[in-house]
Amino acid sequence: MEINEVNAGATVLDSRLPGWDNFIVVEHLDIDSTRTCVLGQLAEELAGDGFDPDWSRYANGVYALFGRDAAAYGEEVREHGFYPGEYSTRELTEAWRQLILERRGETVS
Repeated sequence: MEINEVNAGATVLDSRLPGWDNFIVVEHLDIDSTRTCVLGQLAEELAGDGFDPDWSRYANGVYALFGRDAAAYGEEVREHGFYPGEYSTRELTEAWRQLILERRGETVS
């Protein structure tokens, strides 16, 4: 399943952290988890020295990509496939998994 929002999220990640897909442990990927979602798995790489252990890994990733503007928070993460909106967490997880495996040249089952 290809989801435009996931493609938009991948494009943002490509511009901020080239090769980001190599940091993702696909077997653990779960958009419903603040630790193992895409941004949760990339939090330290995205935030760098700005990583704050008092925040969730997901929040660190969101803030690193989109800043701390609370008004934009919900809209940005949905528009980029990092949080459910039109699609469920299951559908988003599967779309991210498919995109990452295809980029790696691995078989998508």
